Amino acid sequence: PIDVAEATMARDIFAGRVSAELLNERIAPATKWSLITELNLSSGALKEVLLLDEFTSLQHLRLEHNSLATVDGLKKCVKLITLNLADNKLADCAVGPRALNGMTMLESLSLEANGVTSLAALQLDLPRLKFLNLKANELTKLDGTERLQGIRELVLDRNKIKSLERESLLHIANLRDLHCEENVLKSLEALPILRYLVNASFATNRLGDIQDTLRSLEGSPLVTLSLLGNAVIRKPLYRNGMIHAMSCLKLLDGKPVTMEERERVEMTYQPSAGFEGNGMFVMSPVVLGGGPTAANNASPGPMITNAFTPQLRGPQPAGPLMVGGAGSLGLRGQHISLGEAPRIGDEMLVVGSSALVPPTSAPANLRGAAGGQQSQRSPASSLSVGLRPQGTGAARVGSADPT
Repeated sequence: PIDVAEATMARDIFAGRVSAELLNERIAPATKWSLITELNLSSGALKEVLLLDEFTSLQHLRLEHNSLATVDGLKKCVKLITLNLADNKLADCAVGPRALNGMTMLESLSLEANGVTSLAALQLDLPRLKFLNLKANELTKLDGTERLQGIRELVLDRNKIKSLERESLLHIANLRDLHCEENVLKSLEALPILRYLVNASFATNRLGDIQDTLRSLEGSPLVTLSLLGNAVIRKPLYRNGMIHAMSCLKLLDGKPVTMEERERVEMTYQPSAGFEGNGMFVMSPVVLGGGPTAANNASPGPMITNAFTPQLRGPQPAGPLMVGGAGSLGLRGQHISLGEAPRIGDEMLVVGSSALVPPTSAPANLRGAAGGQQSQRSPASSLSVGLRPQGTGAARVGSADPT
């Protein structure tokens, strides 16, 4: 037979209510409810929370993996320090004025996977909150941060955020950790507001503009950064640019930044004697090919005008770049230094400094090991050239219309 107590408990479970029997199951026997500091009510198919008024000492409460649509039953839990409400059905319920804003000691709050479309709709007023988890919701922007000034770590992964607004970041300017993976960000232009940011991840977004990304991150105090899954990481000299832009960076895309690597990168950006500036220019990759050279007055190959685009800052260099055949290249009035001899079929990246002098009438040339010709030096400026194996999508020198 089914007694009355069993029937009552079954009704409560079916209705998704917290019952005395459920509470006694979750806590140690003969323990006074008023002395309990931690309570785990997760995965209980709960639709509402009742009977917690007597838990006057409660500091840590877990309610994840339920079916809660309201938090009205938490009004008396004013001593809570951590509250986990992940995987419920709160959506845009005004959880702040309903219960949470009375929790003046709350430091950690998880609202992951609740179908939240607007942080502002939650009306949170929790100045002591340090950790906020909004992962896997439906947010399209970050708003409602006006009364969350104490936040140090913010999790926004797996939302639909298109941009980080300057006004919203101003209220949480003391943020140390920002997780914003799997969103649709195209720019980080407001990020300089976060002057104390130490760790950040923007993996799997839509960041593709290397110049815009470098401008947004230049001078940032970031120690760890991940941009994996963005088109920007496939840009030429992406890693070098990031390391140069952030002097504190120690981990980029999961790979440590060693002292040796940083020294190597900084040498690339060091201006040579005789000119000023600290800019960098990157030419689109080209492939060294055979054919006449620029030195013998035969066909010098195509002129690549406007081949240099600003990578960091500084004016564009004056004069076009001439690329000859048989591993030969020339830049009017400039000295070109190579770390290693180019080979036919290699892909070439040319990096130059700002404040380059105007071109002269005589081109300077450098040929590979097979040619044996030395470059004509101009003390006013210099370029460095990096090589990598032949790749796809690069223009072949000697073609009618290089890109």
